[in-house]
Amino acid sequence: MVANGEGFLSPSVDMDKCVRCGLCVKQCVQHSPQQRENNTLRCTYLSYNPDEEIRTESSSGGMFYPIAREFINKGGVVYGAAFDENFVVKHIRVSDPEDLQALTKSKYVQSSLQNIFTPLLADLADGKEVLFAGTPCQAAAVYGLAKGKELLDKLYLVDFICHGVPSPGVWQSYLCTMFGNLNIRSVNFRDKRRAGWHDFHLRIKYGKQGDLNESHETNAYMRSFLSDKNLRQSCYNCQYKADAYTSDITLGDAWKIEKDYPQWADDKGTSMMVIRSEKGVKILEALKQTVCLQETSYQSWAKF
Repeated sequence: MVANGEGFLSPSVDMDKCVRCGLCVKQCVQHSPQQRENNTLRCTYLSYNPDEEIRTESSSGGMFYPIAREFINKGGVVYGAAFDENFVVKHIRVSDPEDLQALTKSKYVQSSLQNIFTPLLADLADGKEVLFAGTPCQAAAVYGLAKGKELLDKLYLVDFICHGVPSPGVWQSYLCTMFGNLNIRSVNFRDKRRAGWHDFHLRIKYGKQGDLNESHETNAYMRSFLSDKNLRQSCYNCQYKADAYTSDITLGDAWKIEKDYPQWADDKGTSMMVIRSEKGVKILEALKQTVCLQETSYQSWAKF
């Protein structure tokens, strides 16, 4: 995977080693979209984590954390997106609950999946339950790979309602332009502490005491993302919208919640959760005693 002219990671074939079998193109979700069979459930819930600290630190209702913690507590492993030391977004493997915080919060940058497929398949082959969390197309890629190896039984997929992925090159350029050589201490694309969930802020702590804290409506990077200026080209013709999800659970923000469920509209963040398979039902059953849930209509949220 190499950066293209727009700064996105794209596949590059070493033609000196290529045997022209065509398998890479056949497996590529952009060329051969993966579809899941019998994925007809659409049970939909409003939800949030009652742990105020986790909910506040999360981008929405804080639902991913308890899902992932349940997997690890039962001996499973979790793969999700995290920042590295240079605030490049990469998928990593987590097997300790103490490390789950790295996978929480939205990260509005294309994540690299490089180096996770081999350990993920090894975990499945070893009989471990594996939870993968990513964009719908990333989840489809993992689904297709595991299906080809006949290792779907222990694989669980969580994706999210995706706006599209911004360019890693643009993100790094933004950091370089704004902060130069100053040490960046933390990044939060969806900080809710200053103005709540609806008016979330991009907050970047840098240097010894520096603190950039700007609304998504005024920050240059967030405006370019939310106005679709720096998305990957394939995102404009996404193969995984509507009913084409391959996941067991889809998470998203319950925007417009104040319209039909004003009692839930506390501006602290509420998740919309779609259960899409029997595996998703299994995850839901494990959560019922620890999170706040309200069943709702899939059709009422799909229109947004």
